[in-house]
Amino acid sequence: MMNFDHPHLSRLPQGYVAWRGRSVEHFDFRGDQEGFARAGRELAQHCEMLEAKGFPVTARTCMFRPLFREAPAGTPWLQAMTTYYTVLADSTGRARRCIFGLPDHAAVAVGVDDGLLALEYGYESDAAFGTTNLLDQLQNDGFRSCDASNCSYDRLTQLFVEAGLTPELVAAVLAATVPEQADKPHAECPA
Repeated sequence: MMNFDHPHLSRLPQGYVAWRGRSVEHFDFRGDQEGFARAGRELAQHCEMLEAKGFPVTARTCMFRPLFREAPAGTPWLQAMTTYYTVLADSTGRARRCIFGLPDHAAVAVGVDDGLLALEYGYESDAAFGTTNLLDQLQNDGFRSCDASNCSYDRLTQLFVEAGLTPELVAAVLAATVPEQADKPHAECPA
């Protein structure tokens, strides 16, 4: 059985890897001891860098390694970076909304249009989480994804600003109480 050399890195069942007991990554090396050891060293170095910057060590901060490596310690965008789902653009290609995940699998899309705050909420359904449902709704309204998942730090923060966001606005929206989901109209039952 392969183990890690770093004291804060441990194996969990089914290939998951933990940093200080919290699952942050998944490895599948099937007997490749050298690849496993190298991936473990790289992950440990990344986790140490996150901690040195004061960033949380989570699956997200470990998944988007270049973004968090580029981000400066003390960035005011940390909360936005750790909770955004995607950034959406209008038909001109300008970023206009950012979808953030919320507790209980809900989501909120935030943007500023002509100085007015635009908020839309998405809720979990039997088919999908609120982030996916809200993305589908906004795409039906003509927005398209900016593919912000592979952005550099500078590009991602530029998209946030382009959509009218500030770190303070993001913090306020994420701290606000999520409105109750409006009742859905009942379908007619065939007689």
